[in-house]
Amino acid sequence: MGHSGRRIAPLLRALPVAGLPILGAVAPGAAQDAPPSLVLEPFSLRGFDGIETAGELGRLTVPADRDDPAGGTIELAFVRLASTADQPGSAVIFLAGGPGVPGIVMGQVPVYRSLFERLRATGDVILLDQRGTGRSTPSLDCPAETSLAADALADEGRAIRALLGPLERCAARLAAEGIDPADYTTEASADDVDELRRALGAERVSLLGFSYGTELALSVARRHPGAVDRMVLVSVRPPWAVIKLPSTYDRVIASISALAAADTAAGIPDFESSLRRVLDRLSDAPLDLTVTDERTRAPVGLRVGKVALQAILLTGLADGRAMPGQVAMVAALDREEPELFRREVERLYNGLGRGIGMMGVAMNCSAGADAERQERAQAEAASALLGGIVNFLLVPEACRIAGVRDPGPGYRAPVESPAPALFLSGSLDPNAPPAQAEEARSGFPNAIHVVVENGSHETLPADEVQTLVADFLGGADVSGRTVTLPPPRFPTAAEALAASAGP
Repeated sequence: MGHSGRRIAPLLRALPVAGLPILGAVAPGAAQDAPPSLVLEPFSLRGFDGIETAGELGRLTVPADRDDPAGGTIELAFVRLASTADQPGSAVIFLAGGPGVPGIVMGQVPVYRSLFERLRATGDVILLDQRGTGRSTPSLDCPAETSLAADALADEGRAIRALLGPLERCAARLAAEGIDPADYTTEASADDVDELRRALGAERVSLLGFSYGTELALSVARRHPGAVDRMVLVSVRPPWAVIKLPSTYDRVIASISALAAADTAAGIPDFESSLRRVLDRLSDAPLDLTVTDERTRAPVGLRVGKVALQAILLTGLADGRAMPGQVAMVAALDREEPELFRREVERLYNGLGRGIGMMGVAMNCSAGADAERQERAQAEAASALLGGIVNFLLVPEACRIAGVRDPGPGYRAPVESPAPALFLSGSLDPNAPPAQAEEARSGFPNAIHVVVENGSHETLPADEVQTLVADFLGGADVSGRTVTLPPPRFPTAAEALAASAGP
C-alpha cells in the first residue's frame, strides 16, 4: 500500500453494449433489470471521521478465469454514490493503487470523500474493490501467524527471505482453498471493470486511476476502447514501468535535499550527504535497536542494517506528509541520535510482521518485465542510494510462488486511445516521475499532462488538484492550467520526535 497507507492508517472481455445511454444516476429500481449476478442494496459509507454518506453497496459475480468456465467465480464489491446532477454524465469508476488498496476504503478517508463529493456533480461515483481486495471475495490477504524474525532487517537478503517464507505459506493456504493467484492479473481486473460497466447498463464510463490504478485504467482502455469516456491518470504507472529505476529516487533525493537546505530553520544543510554517510555506517555496522512487538507487547532486540532505512525511505520519500519528518530522521541519525529512526523501525517491523497480501504480488508479477529494463534497474541498484529495495518483492522467486506468468511484450507495449485524458504527476514523486507519464501520454492524442509542482506521489488530496480533476471530468477545457503546492516545511529533530509520538 505504501503511499496511501498513512492516509488510511486510522482504520488503507466483453464488447460495449450498443445503443445504451451513457450511465448517469441509475434509478434505485434499475437493479431488477440487471443480470442476476448483480445485486444492489442501500448502504451507508461511514468515514473514518464518523460522517455517513448514503449510497448503494453492489456485488457482481464474475468468472475467476474467463478462459475456464469451470474455474470458479469471484464476487466483486463496489459502492455507488449517486450523482447530484440533474443530467448526469458518465459514471466515474475510481481505481485505487497499491496494488491491493480497496476503493471502498479510500471513500472512507475524509479528504478523498471530499473529492468524490465533487465528482458526484458530474455523474455517479463507483468505488470498486478490485478482485482480491477489501469486500470482494475471495480475499488474498494472509495474516501472519508469527512475528517477524529479529534479524529480518539486518540486510537485504534476510529481508527478502523473511517475506518469501510467509508468501510460500500464503500460496499454500490459497491453493488448499481452491484459489489460484494466477487468476489475479491486471488484464482480468480490466475485464472486471468492463463487466461492471455492462452490468450497470452503461455504454461508457470515465476512469479515475491512482498509481497502480492507472496501469489498470490503461489496460481497460486497451482491451475495451469503446467503453471509455474520459480518463484521469494520477501518478502514472504504465505497464512497462512496474520495475522501478533506482536512479529516479536519487534524482528526487537531490531535489528534496535542495529544498531542505533552503528551509534554514530546520538545520538540514545537506540531506543527501547525510543519507550517504548513514547508509555507509549501517552497512559497515548495523545498529542494535529495541522495539515493541505489537503481537506480543514484549520488547524485541533487532539487528538493523541499511535495508531498514532504505525500506522506510522507499515509502516515506513518496509521501508528502511523511517525507519532511523522514529527512529530519536521517539528519538526526547522522548526528548519532537514533530515536526517530528506532520509532520508524518499530513501525516497519510491525507492519511487515502483520502478514502479506498475495493480490499485490500477483498483480505486479502479471505485468512481467523486459530484460532490458530489468538489467538497467539491476545496474543502477549497485550505486543508487536505495539500491535494489525499490523492487523488493518483484524478485523472480516471488513471482514463481505466486504462479503468475509474464504476459509477454504485448502487454507492455504503448497504449493508444482517442479518449480525452488528463495525466497528473508530482514533481517530487520518485515512484511515478513525470517523465513516466510523458511516455504513456504519447499514445493519447487528446491528452494533457499537468505536473504538480512540489507534489509527491499522492496529489489527489490537494484542493487545487481536486478542482482540476472535477472540472476535467465535467467536460471543461483545462489545458493551460497549472498547479503549484507550497514547498514542504522541514521540522527540527525535536518537532519530528513530537510528531512521531502521535497516533
